[in-house]
Amino acid sequence: MRHISRVSTGWSMNRKGMFAFGGVFLSVAVLIMVSAVAMWGVRTAVGNVTGLSSADQALLRVQVNASAAEGLLKDYVIRPDPQVVVRLRKALSEAIDELGDAEAGAKSLNQDRALQDMHDALEQTRSSSEKIIEAQTNIQALI
Repeated sequence: MRHISRVSTGWSMNRKGMFAFGGVFLSVAVLIMVSAVAMWGVRTAVGNVTGLSSADQALLRVQVNASAAEGLLKDYVIRPDPQVVVRLRKALSEAIDELGDAEAGAKSLNQDRALQDMHDALEQTRSSSEKIIEAQTNIQALI
């Protein structure tokens, strides 16, 4: 500060004012740039969290539909009813379709393989349930 005071001793008041305003303007410009970079970082982080939240919701819907399908399959074995078959097939199809909504979140977490394994397991469950339905239909025809 003393150095600036010594250097500026011979300056006119106009020049001192311009120097002071220039310093304030530079400080404000740096503050704006730092704030903009920080806001961009926050925006990116919030976007990532939003994406993961959407993927989490999709996986929750997959789990709910898969559990519902499992319960419906048990109900069908106990009480064969064509309406239960329709609901079972719908629940499994919805579970498999919901996996597509979780794809972006799985990629961001490097869980592509786990998502594919889940897809394969649901497809296998659908195949197994069709075999059970066919066997139950054959049993009912014999009775």
